[in-house]
Amino acid sequence: MSGRTTHQHDIVSRYAVPSDVASPEDLTLGPARPGLALPQDALAYCADFTARRVIFTHHEAAELDDMFAAPFLFVEQLRRATGATTVPFESLGALRLAPPGLRPVLVFSPGRTGSTLLARLLTESGVGCASEPDMLTQIARIHPGTWDSLPPGTDTLLAGACIGALCRALGPRTAVKLRGWCNARPMAMVRGFPQCRVVFMLRGMAGWAMSRHRVFQETPDAVAAELYRALDALDVLASARVGVEILWYETLVSDAPGALALFDARLPPDRLDRLMQEDSQADSWISRRRVAGRPVQDGFLRGFAAAWAARRQGRRWSAGTQALLERMWDTGRA
Repeated sequence: MSGRTTHQHDIVSRYAVPSDVASPEDLTLGPARPGLALPQDALAYCADFTARRVIFTHHEAAELDDMFAAPFLFVEQLRRATGATTVPFESLGALRLAPPGLRPVLVFSPGRTGSTLLARLLTESGVGCASEPDMLTQIARIHPGTWDSLPPGTDTLLAGACIGALCRALGPRTAVKLRGWCNARPMAMVRGFPQCRVVFMLRGMAGWAMSRHRVFQETPDAVAAELYRALDALDVLASARVGVEILWYETLVSDAPGALALFDARLPPDRLDRLMQEDSQADSWISRRRVAGRPVQDGFLRGFAAAWAARRQGRRWSAGTQALLERMWDTGRA
């Protein structure tokens, strides 16, 4: 594959909305025009593991603010893309997308911890925030066997290209809110941009578990699996001596100015109060209005507690991770 070049493409067709995770199948690209540079407005959409290329979508500069204000960036990328550039995996390291010295904040969570609200507050405060760039999710969810056929460190290379393009677009103060699936491969995200800070959002156990169940209609075992993946990610980061700052949902709700201070951000009190009352996911399929009528399984919390006890049996986490788990159990109890 030596000597492969960057290609630029028109978009022939696209799905109205992406599949569960961003995929090359979401877009039909026109014939390649070789040898063209990556445009300034390009954002990584997904990796094509068959062609071993990253698909960067092009966007009008005037639309970027609206795109980054949306709760799900990858949806807006697909909807608003004006063209695409594909870059061979082996050429990504030479792109040097982000200026040196940047220190983006990667926001991990198991979902339903207020991360979308946080992203909205950060955007409104002037901190550039990308909410769910899905190539990072794709890196975490791709079948592990795929990496065996690629050079070591390819996952880190892909993550770095995605985060670097976001930093180039958002500027020196960049936060990246990750989907919960990224907990399956946290070190790929962190090694992709070694200068990053890491914030991990957590929430009291009962409220978190019930929210996951109500919103996504997940079974007790599925919710327990999400918790396991999140705590495992925390433990992996701790074992690698990555400094992780914990932000609790309950803190975000009760002391939003204090939560924003973690990102060196602030908002006028009246504006902050208004944003806290609004639904940060109002235009999505998981808005408060749409979720309100979803049924709750009788005895769900009992079933979840049993599923969690079975899933974590024999797993030994570090003392720090164990302490966070215990706090999750205690937080929100009457």
